[in-house]
Amino acid sequence: MPGALIAFEGLDGVGKTTQVEYARRWLESIRRPVEVVQEPGSTPVGEAVRQLLLAGPPVRSAEAEFLLFSAARAELVRTRIAPALAAGYVVLADRFVDSGWAYQVYGRGIDPQWAACVNAGVLNGVAPAGVIWLRGRPHRPVGGDRMEQEEASFHRRVEEGYAQMAARGGERWVAISSEAPPEVVFQAVQQALRRWLAIPEEE
Repeated sequence: MPGALIAFEGLDGVGKTTQVEYARRWLESIRRPVEVVQEPGSTPVGEAVRQLLLAGPPVRSAEAEFLLFSAARAELVRTRIAPALAAGYVVLADRFVDSGWAYQVYGRGIDPQWAACVNAGVLNGVAPAGVIWLRGRPHRPVGGDRMEQEEASFHRRVEEGYAQMAARGGERWVAISSEAPPEVVFQAVQQALRRWLAIPEEE
């Protein structure tokens, strides 16, 4: 059975990590091999980049910020995601490449053509089979790191970026309101996963 990459996207605090965990437990219960990754993170390089971006010296250049995230993503793709996909795993990613577009292209305003060139080298053909966008207001307190401390207008641009990507993403994107109870949100997530992974209703 071929592997598939599923990305969970959205603003900080909307419940991505919770939904990834629900999805992991469900897929394991029906005996689908699962790998869970987080961006940035899930590798030593990714964790170092995460600490630098979230708690280290300020990164003044939006392009430098994008490249740091991209370095973590390149390491994650080559050492975790690509091998798992080759082995037939379902990879659940707590953020992936579309976060870069939402936060740095739409949010920061970097050149999309330049970003696309960087992404082409970083991803090496790896792309999500499905993207779950959890839209809505954060339902936990945020503000603990620099990205969360950005002004409200920045987060509005990020959310609008996600909306534009979802609008042109076709069947590869599903927008789900994050404001219902987590169990209700997962019902919609589960239906999307069934479709993308060809899982019959009886499983």
